[in-house]
Amino acid sequence: VGSLPAGSAGPLLALPLYASLPPELQTRVFRPPPEGVRRVIVATNVAETSITVDGVVYVIDSGVVKQKHYQPSTGMDSLDVVAISRVGATQ
Repeated sequence: VGSLPAGSAGPLLALPLYASLPPELQTRVFRPPPEGVRRVIVATNVAETSITVDGVVYVIDSGVVKQKHYQPSTGMDSLDVVAISRVGATQ
């Protein structure tokens, strides 16, 4: 990317996609982008395994997920960011 000439990537439309995103905002990922604009969808692992979006050419996985862990010392659950397993990465 660093060797690309400035402006060669063109305009980008960045769209989030995650479970608690309101439905009217989730549907934006299914609409085609304007002419000459690249659509970039930033999705959680839950979103990326539950849907198919037409026109997706590349998928870049961060390699991390949020997992719920029980903390016996506090008696509460916490969401921790952890590396995905090798099996999870191949799915």
